[in-house]
Formats: sequence, C-alpha cells, structure tokens
Amino acid sequence: MLESSSASFLADLTRCFKQLDPTDDATRSAIADLLGLHEEDAYAAPRPLFSPIRQASKDPFQPTSNARKERKPSLPAQTKSNAAQTSNWLPSTLELLSAGEEKWDFGVSPLPMQSSSSEFPELPLEPLFVAQWTRGILSATLSTTSDDGPLDIERIVASLAQNKCQQQLPRLPQPTLRRGVQLLIDKSDGLVPFSRDQRWLQDKLLHIVGPDKLEILRFIGSPLRDVGPGPKSTWSKYQPPLAGTVVLLLTDFGIGQPMFSTDAASISEWLDFAQKVQRAGCPLVAFVPYAPDRWPYHLRRCMAMIQWDRKTNVSTVRRLIGPAHEVKT
Repeated sequence: MLESSSASFLADLTRCFKQLDPTDDATRSAIADLLGLHEEDAYAAPRPLFSPIRQASKDPFQPTSNARKERKPSLPAQTKSNAAQTSNWLPSTLELLSAGEEKWDFGVSPLPMQSSSSEFPELPLEPLFVAQWTRGILSATLSTTSDDGPLDIERIVASLAQNKCQQQLPRLPQPTLRRGVQLLIDKSDGLVPFSRDQRWLQDKLLHIVGPDKLEILRFIGSPLRDVGPGPKSTWSKYQPPLAGTVVLLLTDFGIGQPMFSTDAASISEWLDFAQKVQRAGCPLVAFVPYAPDRWPYHLRRCMAMIQWDRKTNVSTVRRLIGPAHEVKT
C-alpha cells in the first residue's frame, strides 16, 4: 500500500478517530489502512521539514571536535563485482577501433606528391620585341656614326678638280657598334613583371655587341642612387662611360610603380641623370614597356624614348634616331 506522511492524511485519521472512537488497536489499524496509512506511520512522530540549525562554534574556521570526515559512499561488494564483470564483456570504443585493422586499400592509386615551384618549367616567353626583328632594332638603336666607311668618291673628285692636296682620303659615315654600350637595368618593383624580358634582351645584346663591348649595370629607381653589376651591397656611385658609348635604359620611369612603393625617382632626378650622360658625350636611349601617352613629357626632349613593344620595328627606330647617333669626336 502506498506510504505517505502528509499532514492532510494525518488530519483525516485524527478526525476519524474522534468521530468513530475506536476502542482497540485492530479497529484503529483498519481505519488507517482504509486511509492509505500504515499503522507505524500513524503513530510515528512527524518529520521536520528542515534540518536543525547547528550552533556555530566560536571560531568559524575551526571544525568541531565531534565533526566526522565525509566519506564517499562506497558501492556494495555485489555492485563492484557486477561492474568488474561488465567491464570485462563490454569493450570500450578505443578497444573496438584498435581490435581489428581497417582496410584502406580501395584499389585507387594515390595522388603524386606536390612538386616545388622550382620543378615546374617556365612557360615559353613571348618577348616584347618580335624575335625576328630584335637584331635589327638593337643595331639601329645602338649604332653610332664613324668615319671608317667606304671612300667618299664625290669629295675626292671635287678635291682633285680643285687641285687640292689630300692628306687623308675622305670616307662616308657608317653606323657601327664598336664604341660599345652601357646597359642600365631598372630592378624596381614596377619592373618585376618584365624581369624575364630584361634577361632575354640582355642575352641578345651579348650576342650582338659582344661581352667586351657591353657593360651591364643594375639600379633601383634611378642610376644616380648607385649602380652595380652584382648584389646591391656592392653597388657604387654612377660614372658615365667613355664618350661615344651609347647608354641604354631598361626602365618605366615609375609609370608602373605599385601602391606604397618608394622606388620610383622624380622627374627632376631623371633630368639630372640625362644631363650628366649628355655632358659625357654619350647618346641616351630608353626602352619603355608602356605606351607613349604615359611617358613623362619633360623626358622626351632629353633622350630617345622607344616603346618596348611588339609594334616597334626598325622603321620606327629610324624615324626617331636616324641612320645612327651623331657622335662628336
């Protein structure tokens, strides 16, 4: 029968005892059973709703003398034995995973290891100048006039007709590359996309001019900020070549300067460089990989600027420079 210690059931039991006035314990027990109460619950003292308040000791941090250490409830022996048996016949998840070797071979060949960037071959280079025209373009751009061409027959005949003594036979001017070339390569951030074209053009110049007539120097921003053939730590102050040597620039004059880059030189700095080269008696030419409408206007009057593009040919160079650079000796 359902046990209950509710105060309402005790009140009902008391009311029944008062009205019926049972004279023996059997009758009282029967009444309690009808109300759903056991006999011991009927006569038991009511349980307090709250635990009694313990009186605090003088020192709240000092435990009482009769305080007992709390112990963790221990499982009965039967429960422990059942738990041990359960752990024996219920393996853990890790045991299940490591029990058998899983088969990962599904008959699919593995992917090859990723290669480093150095193992990938470079894509074929399409140079900015048409390869078949490059030799003619460079020869027309870098040639200077010389007086060792064929004999000038007209001048010789005119001199003989006037009965003049000729100490030296006059000759026709002839384009030549024997005075050499100074190649200045701009290594600024804006020229990074054209680094392969720079190397390609440098190799072409070595074959056309010759290594003994070609001086290769590198710079960043402007040649006035030090130049050199090797690492930047070995660069030194720029010195113009011998008079008559063509100075060739591979630069963009800061047109393609990336954002937040400080490599590009100002127009005044380029003008100072051009004046220094001209005072040394050297022709100055620049190959620019951008359209002419983007070139600095003030620099066009102090040097020959040629678009470094596939549209350029020998005729383009001849219209700009002429048969060759005039050199005063």
